Amino acid sequence: MEAAEGPAPPPVPEPQGPAPPTSAGDPPPPPPQKRPRAPRGYLPGPRSGGHALLLALYKERQTPGGRGALTKAELQRAAQPLCDQPLAPTGGRSGAWATVSTLIRRNLVLKAGVPPRYSLTPQGLELAQRLVGGPETQTPLDSEDEEENQPPEPVW
Repeated sequence: MEAAEGPAPPPVPEPQGPAPPTSAGDPPPPPPQKRPRAPRGYLPGPRSGGHALLLALYKERQTPGGRGALTKAELQRAAQPLCDQPLAPTGGRSGAWATVSTLIRRNLVLKAGVPPRYSLTPQGLELAQRLVGGPETQTPLDSEDEEENQPPEPVW
């Protein structure tokens, strides 16, 4: 008595890679390379949480006698007029304050101390200057050619 044969095994697919070389001496072609992407910069939208937080820290830094760093409550109070969404948590929602973690992760804001104080990093200062539309200080020579020295309009 012969054993009953089951269903035939599925066919084994052939590899989808490049074809093997035609002659024994040819090296295989190099694998396709991905083109490196240019790093995208972070640019918060106008009146967003990130935008408001950066501008509030920038303003604190520019204030004569300012510490350059703010506690969470101070930063929320200073940034709220610059933001369309609530910065403090409301009704179980995290609000725009959650953006601060993005700013920290992108090395734009530094959180240090107990209680934590928030301040701009050099990269954060540079971005905040771009958001307000100019360098931290202008010399009289710079202001003569204001039209030429204007930074490009940000694209939102």
